[in-house]
Amino acid sequence: MKTLGRGIDIVGWVQASEPPSMHLPRKENPRRPSESGNCSVRSAYCSRGIGREPNIRLANSCGSLAKLDELDKVKTHLDNFKEREKERHKADKRRKRQEQRVVDLLTVKAALSVLRETCWYWGAITGSRAAELLSQCSPGTFLLRDSSDRRYLFSLSIMTVQGPTSVRLLFSKGCFRLESSGVLSPRSPCIVSLIIRMAYLARNPSASKKTISEEQSTTEIFASMSIGLPQKRSKPSLLEKPLFVKVPSLAHMSRLAINRYNLRHNCDKRSLEYVKQYPYSV
Repeated sequence: MKTLGRGIDIVGWVQASEPPSMHLPRKENPRRPSESGNCSVRSAYCSRGIGREPNIRLANSCGSLAKLDELDKVKTHLDNFKEREKERHKADKRRKRQEQRVVDLLTVKAALSVLRETCWYWGAITGSRAAELLSQCSPGTFLLRDSSDRRYLFSLSIMTVQGPTSVRLLFSKGCFRLESSGVLSPRSPCIVSLIIRMAYLARNPSASKKTISEEQSTTEIFASMSIGLPQKRSKPSLLEKPLFVKVPSLAHMSRLAINRYNLRHNCDKRSLEYVKQYPYSV
């Protein structure tokens, strides 16, 4: 070590003459924990030329969000499909109801046209008036009238051994039946045919209600259901003969007799067409 003059240490003198700030130790910049932890990852990606390293958690969350978006789209599509199906079913139900109404109107119109040919459809008379008319008749006499209840179209008034009574005719699904009957009661879109079947069941309780044909009813039942002829049975059945609102014409009486005794094969073409317009014997 060099000395100056009287053995003075030059280096020590220079260091002693420097300001105190020059002797402070140099501080290094501290690294953040996140930077220090990812230092190796950063260096690895930078060495491969990739650049900035990906955020794995962010990528996973983005994938989950994409899946949720897809699920939401599928759910929305299913909801829209269900709504369209509901609307389609409602439209089908409305269309079926409208079609059924048209069929019901046509059925009632056809039934009314047949009833006007019977001469025992009394129209709008009350139940008390019907009872008064039947009270002078023998048991088994009946008539058809309009029902006083707005929920029903027609009522069948009958003279029984106990006295006159009435039963409403229920119209449902294009057919008429008795209101007080069970599920297996006879049904028919024509009221005259319904009365024929009820008369047949009254005479033959063991007969099946489902195996009665209209031709069988016409030929077998009303051969005994006469108009003004005496009955040989001691106990008259429920439906024996109708009470006419007016005297039938001779042509209509002949038509009833032809249908009752099945004499259509003896009719000419013109007469046969007239008979077919009312193919009943009551």
